[in-house]
Amino acid sequence: MTARRNGNGQSHRRMAAWFTLRSAGGAMVHHWALACFSLITAFGVWFVIQDVENPRAEGLIPPDPEPASIRVSTVFNAGDYIVSEPSPVKVRVDARKADLQSLRASDFEATVDVKSQPVDTPVSVPVRVRTTRANVRILEVIPPTVTVTLHEAKVREMAVNVRITGPLPDNYRFSDTQPTLDPVTVKVRGLPDDVDSVASVDLDANLSGARNDTVTIEGDLVGRTDSGNPVSVQITPSRARATFKIEQTFVQRTIGITPSISGQPAPGYRVSSVTIDPPIVTVSGPKSVVDSIQGISTEPVTITNARTNITQVRQVDRIPNVASDRSTVLVTVEIRPIDCGDQSTACGSTAFVVAPTFTPAPPPTLVVVVPDGGYSVQVRVSGPLDALSRVKLSDIKATISLANATAGTQPYTVTLAPLPAALTGLKAEADPLPVTLRAPGAP
Repeated sequence: MTARRNGNGQSHRRMAAWFTLRSAGGAMVHHWALACFSLITAFGVWFVIQDVENPRAEGLIPPDPEPASIRVSTVFNAGDYIVSEPSPVKVRVDARKADLQSLRASDFEATVDVKSQPVDTPVSVPVRVRTTRANVRILEVIPPTVTVTLHEAKVREMAVNVRITGPLPDNYRFSDTQPTLDPVTVKVRGLPDDVDSVASVDLDANLSGARNDTVTIEGDLVGRTDSGNPVSVQITPSRARATFKIEQTFVQRTIGITPSISGQPAPGYRVSSVTIDPPIVTVSGPKSVVDSIQGISTEPVTITNARTNITQVRQVDRIPNVASDRSTVLVTVEIRPIDCGDQSTACGSTAFVVAPTFTPAPPPTLVVVVPDGGYSVQVRVSGPLDALSRVKLSDIKATISLANATAGTQPYTVTLAPLPAALTGLKAEADPLPVTLRAPGAP
C-alpha cells in the first residue's frame, strides 16, 4: 500500500507541474500580445506628435533669393578627356520643418554621366542628386539638366617655380643662388585654354621664420597666370619640396686679445707677466669675414732695455668691414730682475709657444670653442744662459684646468709642468689664457 501511495503522489505532482507550465505559457502569450500592442501604440502616438509639432514641409535648397550652389561633378571622365565644369543646381525637398532650416548645399551630391558623349560638342545631360541626410526626400532638381562639353585634355610639362611669400629675416641671406627642388618638373593637365594660360607652376615658400642653415619647405603646387591668378588644372605630382641654404649676413663673436711685445728688457731683467684690460673684444660684421678672424692683436708695446713696469693704452687691430665694442685696451708689462741665485752667473730669458692640454674635460653641458689655428700659450723661460741654451720645445708642457668652467669667454690659469732636472736654475712662467666655452649647438 505504501508503494501505491508513492506512485499516486508522483502522478499528482507531474499533473500539477503540467498545469502550472500551461498557465505560465498562456500568460506569456497573453502579455506578449499586450506588449506588442503597447509598442505599436507608442509609435503611433509618436508619429502623431511629430506630425503635429514638427510636420513635414517642402523647401528649396539653397532657398531663394540665394543662387544655386550645389556643385555638379562628372561620373565618367576616363582617358585623355576632361569635362568643363557644369553649372550648379538647386533642389526642392520634402523634410521635417525643423530640419529644413539646417539643410545646406554640402548635404547634397549632384552628378552627371558623360559616358559616350561627343567630343567638343555641348550637350544637355540630366542631373542626379542624392543626399546623406535621413528623412529627406528629393522632389525636384532645378534645373533638371545642365550643359556640359567633353574636351580632349591637354598635357604640358612645366618646371616648378619657387614663389617667396615671406622674405628672410634681417641679417640673413641665401648662401646658394637657387634652392634644390624635388620634383624639378611636373605635368599640367586640363582644358586646353586653361593649360595654355598657366604661366608658372608655383610652390609658395614663407621664409620669414627661417633661422637654420638649411630650410626645407613642402607644399601644394598651384598653376598661375602671368598676372598671378590661380588656374583650375590638374598638376602631377601635386606637391613639391624646396631646400634652401641660408646664412647670417652679420654675426657677433667674442675673441681674446693677444698683446704684441717688441724688443727685450735690459740685460739682467725679464718679462714677469703681461696683462690686458679688458682681455677680450666683441666683434660684429659679415659672417664670412668674422668667421675668418684667427685672432686680434694690439699695437706693439716696446720694452727695449726696460727695467721697470710699462703700462700703455694700445689700439687693437682694425679689421675692414668689422665693428668692435672697443678700440683700445690697457696693456701692462711687468719687468723683474732675473734671479739666478749666483749673481756671478750670466742670466737671460726666452719665450716658447706651446699648445696647451685641457684637463679635465669640460662638463657635458659645455664644449670648447677652438679658434682657427687652435689655442697657444706663450711660456717665458729665464735663468742661467748655459741652461737656457739647452731648453727644447718638448721640455715645455702646459695644461689648463676646466673644472668648474662656465659658458662664455674668460681667462683660465695655465699650469706648467716642472722642467727636466738637467735644466736646474730655470724658471718658466705663463699668463692666464682666455678660453671660450658654449653650450652644444649654441651659435
